[in-house]
Formats: sequence, structure tokens, C-alpha cells
Amino acid sequence: MTKKKIFLFYLFAIILTSAFLSHAKVKAANAPALKEGTYLTGQTLSIWPSWSLLGNSLGVNLPSDPINQLATAGTCVTSTNRFCINDAQCPAGETCVLHDPETGWSVANRRFTFACNKDSYAYRYIASTTPGAYTVRAHFEDPGIAPANFNSFVSSFVSTSVFKINDSSGVCNFDQEISSMQSGTCGDGKLNLNKGEQCDPPGIVEYATGCVGAIKNLNVCGKNCRWTASTTLCSNLSKCGNGSIEFGETCDDGTLNGKYNHCNVTCNGVSALGKCGDGTLQSTYEICDPSTSGKEKYALNKAGSCSWDCQKFGPYCGDTIAQTQYGEECDGSQACSVDGNPGVRVCTNNCLQQDSKAAAWWHLEKMVGYKPGLTNKTDDATVNGNLAICPVANCPATSTGKYGNGREFNIPSGGTGGKYLTVASSASLEATSSLTVEAWIFPTTTSSLYQRIVEKGGPSTGKGYDLEFNISATTSVVRFNLWNGTQTSVDSKSSISTGTWTHVVGTYVLNGTSNIAKIYINGVLENTNSIIRPTPIMAKDTGSLAIGKSAGAALTNFFFGSLDEVKIYNHTLSDDEVKNNYQSGWYCTATSTPVTAPSGSCGDNIVDPNEACDRGTADNGRACAPAYGVPCSYCSTDCQNTIEVQPIEYCGNGIIESSEKCEVAGANIFAATNTVGRTASVKNTSYNGYQELACADETPVVTHTIKKGTKSCPDCSLGIIRNCVQCGADVNGVGVEGGLINVLENPITNSSRDPLFAKITSSSLSLSVSNRFPSLPPICSIVVPQLQPSVCKDRLTASSPIVAVDRKNGNSSNLVSYALFNPYVSGFPSALVNSDPICSVSDSFIDKYQMYVNYDWSRPLNFPVVAEPQSWQYDLVFSPVVSSTKRARDIRVVVSWVGSGDFYSGVVNPFISNPQIEGANYVAPGPSYQYATGINYYNSPADFKKYGIWYHGFNVTPGQTSAEAFTIDTANMSGNTYAFYVRSPSYPIRIYKNTAKLKVDVYLPELDNSQYHFGTPARTYYFISSAPSDNQNARYWQVFNMKFSSSSLSVSDIIGINTIVTGPTYFKYTNPLVANPACTEADWRATTPLVFCAIGSTKTLTWTKLTNCVGGVQHPPTEVVSCGDPQQSPTTQQTQTTQTSQPAIGTKNVSQPIISQPTTNQQSP
Repeated sequence: MTKKKIFLFYLFAIILTSAFLSHAKVKAANAPALKEGTYLTGQTLSIWPSWSLLGNSLGVNLPSDPINQLATAGTCVTSTNRFCINDAQCPAGETCVLHDPETGWSVANRRFTFACNKDSYAYRYIASTTPGAYTVRAHFEDPGIAPANFNSFVSSFVSTSVFKINDSSGVCNFDQEISSMQSGTCGDGKLNLNKGEQCDPPGIVEYATGCVGAIKNLNVCGKNCRWTASTTLCSNLSKCGNGSIEFGETCDDGTLNGKYNHCNVTCNGVSALGKCGDGTLQSTYEICDPSTSGKEKYALNKAGSCSWDCQKFGPYCGDTIAQTQYGEECDGSQACSVDGNPGVRVCTNNCLQQDSKAAAWWHLEKMVGYKPGLTNKTDDATVNGNLAICPVANCPATSTGKYGNGREFNIPSGGTGGKYLTVASSASLEATSSLTVEAWIFPTTTSSLYQRIVEKGGPSTGKGYDLEFNISATTSVVRFNLWNGTQTSVDSKSSISTGTWTHVVGTYVLNGTSNIAKIYINGVLENTNSIIRPTPIMAKDTGSLAIGKSAGAALTNFFFGSLDEVKIYNHTLSDDEVKNNYQSGWYCTATSTPVTAPSGSCGDNIVDPNEACDRGTADNGRACAPAYGVPCSYCSTDCQNTIEVQPIEYCGNGIIESSEKCEVAGANIFAATNTVGRTASVKNTSYNGYQELACADETPVVTHTIKKGTKSCPDCSLGIIRNCVQCGADVNGVGVEGGLINVLENPITNSSRDPLFAKITSSSLSLSVSNRFPSLPPICSIVVPQLQPSVCKDRLTASSPIVAVDRKNGNSSNLVSYALFNPYVSGFPSALVNSDPICSVSDSFIDKYQMYVNYDWSRPLNFPVVAEPQSWQYDLVFSPVVSSTKRARDIRVVVSWVGSGDFYSGVVNPFISNPQIEGANYVAPGPSYQYATGINYYNSPADFKKYGIWYHGFNVTPGQTSAEAFTIDTANMSGNTYAFYVRSPSYPIRIYKNTAKLKVDVYLPELDNSQYHFGTPARTYYFISSAPSDNQNARYWQVFNMKFSSSSLSVSDIIGINTIVTGPTYFKYTNPLVANPACTEADWRATTPLVFCAIGSTKTLTWTKLTNCVGGVQHPPTEVVSCGDPQQSPTTQQTQTTQTSQPAIGTKNVSQPIISQPTTNQQSP
């Protein structure tokens, strides 16, 4: 340590001197004069604000002294030229005016002086009247040893004539310096800097270390108040060995200099032979060394102790003497007996009394700071660490206790607050089935009722226990209270006297259905209250414990007097144990069985062959108290049964207790604390907690959002795990935009376009989205411009908020893409949506993102929102509803895929020579496109329909979602079965299985005549789930077969195949193929209104087909003919297949002919 101090001492010297050194060498002629901005002209200290002014003048950041503090200094009130630090140093009748401790400056009574104490630690700069000259003074902390070469060390860096470091007057020009800038005269005792004085009064001496030649290094103040060089010989000032400590000496023991325990021969330190108390063992002269001269040393072991004279060992733990002045409570364990058993009062190896059975033991010996300025504490003597704390203003004072010190809980005269201690709740203090509360009390008054000694819970919670004094105005007894909704008490029979120490104990035990409460006074059982009840008369309280007042925040029922040795046990003390504690205050721990139990019998603490257990006479039949979550067991009195007691308190019992933060009770979760918006505001006393709200029920409710998620309490001690997500509008969410395809529209046609209106919403809580309020009529407040006068929608529940919208109609400039926007913000910015996966999947609440189109609330589309979508992720492919009232036998087939893969789809009509019907069949020379588009596709020209099949064209979005569609009139099929397929023109189709997301949606007629609604697929086939082919080069995927329908369609008319095959020759058919015959006139019937038709006028015929024929003779549904003319039959229309290899805008490039027969290298599927 000494070496470290010397190193720091040198380091500070280097820092200070080097800070000035660079400036001194470069600008010595321009030393700052500091003529203004400082207390003393030309001077500053590192503690003054002007120190930074000096640094700025030097262009450096000057260091400050590590301590940087001025010692106390002042001047007398009238004799302002007299230095003082207290009144005794001033003339009679005068007081000492202490100067500002931060600056040493004072303006009191217009003195305007600086008082300097040589013991100050600071740096001081003094500019000389000689241009460029200056002095720096410093006083470094004493390192514990004076370096002999200090001046040589410093002078190796700078001139010691400039840097005055650690000379006898420190930072002062001389000891007890008083400096002023006021007018004065030489000899007035003030350093009048404005007069050019260097010292005052004349005759004072400034000593410095060492000599200059034969002359002592000192200065004498001359008659002109300026320093005069010394003429005093060093030899005249001191002489080592004369027995007197003189100038320059630290010691002088005369002829004993140089011997052990004396001064050295140079009178500047301890003899090299050492000294008692120097911390070093001089084995020749010493047995030990106490490290402090003249003071004995106490230790926990003999070797560490020492007497004051180093000649023997000192006091220590283990010397059999209890030395209370060193904090010992005992010194050695003591034999004892309890309940007939020999035992021991245990003294620990640090000489403290031990009570291993106590849950808490407060000696109340002393209070120490806990949170500075706020609270103090007294320690718990057990291992449980139950600190008792108090606000500083309410801490009980030290008083004489029963053993050593106690605490005085009286309210002081004129005081406004009582004295008390509180202890935070812990598992060790939360008793359930057995308990002992013990204390020594010294009451001082009976004028106040219900004075609490100890309370945990009590009447404020209806749980726990308390021990109180003076329960009535007529009797000053002690009462032990137990609480479980109702109060159960047991009172002492003796009245307790004031002004004397009394030992009071309350015990409780639950044994089966027997609740037994007892109270003891001075070791004697005075009263018992036994109650037979299936439930305990004491419920566990989880609040704090109070000593000297009521528990909780209320400042009531204070105890008046002193308390000492307060104890809590989580078991019931026996009569003998209570008596022992009263007699000695030191718990007796039984160590063996009673001598009365013969060997081989129940109670000998040995499990014999005829016994199930044996824990000794004292413990057999003594019920145990299980701790939280841990069962315990005890042996029956007859040693025949080990009885296991399950804990009443454990994680999972549905009641919050002990240190639990949460509990689960059935489907509900309860929290120990109330969190606004997340838990019920009212505590549920049955579960001792606040019910957690479901995520969706949390408040505040943020508009346009819905909360989803789960909460759990897997570990009661860790608290609730909350996985709640706010779905919907989110400022940190993602945007949603994509391409749009209406399969009945095609960019190369000029048909009218159907409108698209899209929005996203969540379904109502615990309802499917199609469940609306049935009791409310539709509202018609949303109008689609230029389409209908109004479009009505059913009401959605308030918990199904619309998050974002996009609107399209026939006049929209962009019908091929959409971008959802926020309809609730001015300017309609892009909508931002929370992309957490939980918002897009169904759970027990059926809440998820869903897309609705054209106000069609009955057909929600699942719409997952992701953080990083693919380019095609949000593309939408729509198929308008196939109306069952208009087109009862039509099937819509939509093929879609993503990416750059190229596919062709079509229908195989096995009843014609070229069976494959694809999009290319609908391109006539010119080119002319025979695409049936729009919702009235069935009114297209007759040649647009090939063997009962309409083609609607091919579309692709910017995100590379491709789609093409067909509608098949099953009533006009050439036979009983058609097959639908998808093929890859260039590569084996299997290579696209995991990449193309290829699928086929099949739509059947629906009971919906709205021209603005889009259908829901009755069947969807995914290529990724298709059955493989043995031919690895196979390019066809046979998706499904469809049956001829003579009436309305059902899903049974769609027969899934979902298999990769080599080609149409290998297609699978579940029924024999049967062709339908060609139509003749006999298959048709014409009807006309029964009205007179004059020759030359016209009439309208309605044609009805009578059989399942196809092709051949055809008639339109209605036909206008002339009256009186022979019946005219329209020209028979023969369907034909047109093939082309010419690409067209809006169609796929058909670069090879349609394959109608397998090639020679194809294999059987």
C-alpha cells in the first residue's frame, strides 16, 4: 500500500508540473497576469472558477487537485487581520467568522479577504510583479512516508523556485495567510496585494525543507512586508539525540534512538528494528502485532488477535469469554435439554447464537443505513435474510433491551409519527398450518388500546396473525389473533405490567381438524383455544410483516415501549421449548432421544423390523408443516405409519400464494398484480389475484385492429407469458399490393369490364365471418358510382374492423393491379398492416385476415399477410359467379401458376378426331379471337363455342401470376365424359412440381345472380399433390374428368384424376365412353304464342331440344319467322376446330401443333 501511495504521489506531481511545463518553456515571458476575473488579482486556485480562465490563457486544460478542497479557515469578527478556525483563537468577546469552505473568501462585514489554511489540498498559481515570472504552489496528500529524494525528483522536471510543492506552508504564502485587495498598511496582519506586500506581519518566518549551503532554507518577513533571505545556520535549529523533537524532526528518543520500538538515529522515523503497532511482526521482540499502536486487536481466531503491547494474543472468538464489545453473543456451545431430550445451544464459529429452527430472529441490537437518507435496517439473525427496515424519521431509537440493546417504539414528545419496522413478505414468513410468534416487551403505557407487537395480515386482510398488547381499558393482557375471514383469539390470563420486561409467546397448530392456539407469559402456558373445524383458522397472508404497528400502509395501533428479541417460527414450539427460550433466550436444539425409550421400542429413533418408521419420542406423532410446493412426512405415535402431508400451497392449485406471480384456475389465468387494461380491475378474493383478460379483451382498443394471441402461466414464480399481437392497422406494418385477373376479361378484347372492389377485414370474435347480426337489416350507405343506385351490405360486427380498401369500377384507369390504402387518413395513404403470422391463421377465435370482393360478405378469401412477400404473393385471380338460375349446367375451369414456366391447358373430347381443345383453337386467321368474355359470355357468337366449350383467354400479372380459363356447357358435350388437362410444351412437367404453384380451380353454378360477385371453387387440384408417372418425360397432367349433365350439376359430376400421364391416349376414364348422337329436326320442338298471325307479318318461335343430341341440326333459343310462309329452319351449324401457330396479343405463343396422338418415344403411363 505504501508503494502505491508513493507512486500516486509522484504521479500527481508529474501531472501538475507537466501541465505548466510546456507553457513555461515556450511562453515563459508571457505568464498570465490574471488582472481580472479572479478573487485575488494575479492569483487563482484550482478550486476557484478562475482556474479555467488560467487554462484558457495557457491554451491547455489544467488538472485539478484530486482532493481539491480547502481546509477550514476564517478571520475574527472584529480583528479581521487575525486568522482563526474557532472562537477560542480570537480575542475575548470575539467570534470566528468562517470563510466560504469552497473558496476561502469572505465578504462579511466588508472584509473582502482570503483566509488560507496550510492543510488545504489544491493547486495555486501566483503571478509575479516581475514580467514572465510566476509561482505554483501545491500540497499533495501524505503518502504515509516522506520521500527523501522528493526535491531532487521534482527539480529533475522543473525549477523548485517556481514550483513550491509540499513545503511547510502548503498552498499558502505562509501559514495562516490572510490576503486582501482592500487598502491597508504593512503590519496590519493582512496581505495587501494592492500594496505589493508579500507577507504580513513583519517577522513571520516561512520554513522550507533542507538548507541552502550552511543557511537554513527559510524566509523572514521584513519591515516592508516583503520576504528577506535567511541568515540562520541550520545547525542552530535542531539536534537529533537530545531527546527533544525540534524543527525537521519527527521523533527524538535521546539515547534510545535506533532501538526497537523507538525513533531511528536520524530522528525522522521509526527504528529499523521496528515498532509495536506498525503491522509487521518483529519475531525477536513481538508475539504478534495489532497494526495500531496502543490498541488491542480482536479477531475470530487466536492467530489474528493481539494485545496492545505485542507481548501476548488478544481477545478472540473461541477464548471462552463472550466479549459483547466486539459483537459476540456467546463463546462456545452449551449443553441443555428440552422435552426430556438432551440438546445443545449452538454457538457458531463467529460467536453468534444460532436458532436453526427460527424463520426470523430480530435481535434489534442496532440499526444501520439501508438506503442513505431514506431508510435504515436491522438484520435477521437467521439464514432467511428477512431485513426489518424503517423510514429514517420513523425508526425506533436505541434503548436498553432484555439482552444488550433493544428498540424504543414510543412516539416522541411533540412527534407526529409513530416508530415501527416493516419486513417484506417471504416464503419463510408465510405460515399455514403451524406458527410461533415470540417477543420480549417493555410497555410504557396502557392508555392506548390494541398495541401491535407483531402483525402480518390481520383485520385489514382477514388473513394471517398478530400479537397485541392491552386489548381493553380494564385489563392489560396480551392477545394472540389468527385470521381466516373471521378472527380467532386466545388471551393471556395475567395482566402485563408496564415498566418491566415480559416474555410473550403465541403458538398455533392445525392437527387434522383440530385448530389449537396457545399463549404463554414468561415461559408459562396461560391459555388454550381449541376449535374443531375442517378448515384452518389461519389463512396465509402474503403481505408485509410489521413490528410495532398494524400491518400494511395504515399508521395505526402503535406499540408504546421497547421491544427486543422478536422471533417467528414456522412450527409450533412445545411447552419446554418456550420455557427454554424464556430462561435463556437461546434455542435448545435436541440432539438425541430420551433415555426413557428402551432399545428396540418405538421412540428409540431406530426403525425396528416391526416398525414402519421411528423418529424418536420427541418427533413421533408430531405433525410436520409442508413448505410451499414441497410435501413433508412424519411418523405416527405408534411407529406404524409414515404420514405424508401434502402442501396446501403449490403452483397449480388455482390460488396465488407465497411468492407466486400467476396461477391457473380452470380456463382462467390470475395475476398477482393488477395491470391496467390487461387484467380485471377488481381482485378476485377466491383466487387471490386479478383475472387476466383474453388478448382480444384488452384495453384500450385501438381502432381498426383486433388483438389475437394467447397467455399462459407455465411457472407460477416467473409470471405470465403474454403472446398478444395487435392485428390490423400498424404504423410499422407492411403494404399490400398485387395484380388482378378477372378470368372473363382479356386485354385483347373490347368487352365491357366488370368492376372490382376489394377490402381486407378480420372476422368477428369467435364467429365465422359470414355470421352477421341477424336482427339488423342491411345498410345501404356504401355506393358504387355509376354501377347501381346503391349496393347494400349486411352489417359486420364492430369487432371485425375494416383495415384497408381499394376501389375499382368500370371507369378505373387501372384494372390489372391494386394497392390497398388507409380509408381513415386524409389523403388515403398506403395501408400498413401487421404481418405477424398469427394474424393470418385461424385459431380458436377464428380471427384472421380475409379478403372481400365487391361487398360480397358471404365469400371471404383467406388472405395471409407476410413481412417479405413474393412478387406474386398478393395477386388475385377471380372467376365471376356461374349463375345456377341462368347457366345451371356450366362448369368454369381456371388454371393458374406463378413464375416463368409455360403451360397449356385444355379439354380432351374423346369423341372427335382431334380431341384436344386448347386456346389456340379459338384464334381464327386474321387473327380473329373467338374469346367469350364478360358475364354474358354465353351470348357470344355461335362459333365461339367449340363442342360445348368456351375459352376466355390468357392473362398474366406483373408479379408473374398467369391464368387462363374455360367454361364447359355440359349439356352440349359430345359424349358422356370430357377430360381436363394441363401440359408442358417443352419439358417434362414433373420439374415444375415444387416451383410453379400450378393449380386448377373448378367452379359449379351457384345461387347468386349478382353480376358483381365472384365464385368460390367447388374443387381445387394442386399439381404438387399429383400422382407421378412411370414416364419421367411425361408432359401431361390429367386433372379431372367431367360428366355430361342433363340437369343441374353437383360435385359428383367432377371426378378427380390428378395424375401425370404421357398423353391423351393414356388418359383414365372411370366409365365407358358413350358418344351423344347428332341432332336432327326430330330432336327439336318449336312453340309459338297462340295468337292470329296475318300473312306478311312475323312471329317468334321458341326452340326446345328434346334429346341429348349434340351437333347436327341446331336451332337458336328463339327465332323470328314470317307468317303464312313455310316454316324456315336456320342453317345447320357445324362446329369445327381451327388450329394456328400465329401468336396474338393476349394469347400464348403456340409454337408447336396440338398433340392428338402419343409420339413414338412415349411410354405407357
